[in-house]
Amino acid sequence: MKKVVNYLGQLRIYALIDYIFLLIAAQANIKQAIGALLLHIGFLCYLEIKHNHEYRSKLPQGIWLLFILSGAMLYKKPELLVFIAASYLYTLKKKNYWGISSPLWRGVQILALVGGITGYTTILPWLAGVLTLVRNTLGDYRDIEKDKKEKMKTIPIILKVKPLRFYKHIHRIGITVTTIIWWSFTSLPIEILMVGIILEQTTYNLTTR
Repeated sequence: MKKVVNYLGQLRIYALIDYIFLLIAAQANIKQAIGALLLHIGFLCYLEIKHNHEYRSKLPQGIWLLFILSGAMLYKKPELLVFIAASYLYTLKKKNYWGISSPLWRGVQILALVGGITGYTTILPWLAGVLTLVRNTLGDYRDIEKDKKEKMKTIPIILKVKPLRFYKHIHRIGITVTTIIWWSFTSLPIEILMVGIILEQTTYNLTTR
């Protein structure tokens, strides 16, 4: 059971829920939405395999490719290439000073995927890209101590920011804020929003850090 929870944690269910709200806001059709979710899961699998954290259960080596190919067949947008490139650049986070740019690549990922659905004349893909960049930076503040041990060079580490207790919760708050923003672009009832936020908060600590 513990291993199952570990695998579920690696999927970052809280982030997938937020992502679903974003895809609904983008008015993605079923194929596009499932394709985008599969692409994101494929990225997460590749990230976990590449980083190989000792506190997370090992995933089968080729599983990421299965998700990426399945997602690509459903998503069917040229932005797929931008997503793949940005995903790879993000996985370099542990190397030298690549950690500084990692929030940017997460922002580019989301900008491309949402833009491929909505086009780029609306505010949503740009807002999604910027807020994802900001939220990922908040994650770096949350992980200051862990990232130092892993010798990463993220923005707060380069700036020599001292870890504060509040930082442990800052990314979690960011997830809630972005979910509310995505929801504001939809016609979903507030009850759905509340269920989504509760699920995000209850699954957040499934991911071992």
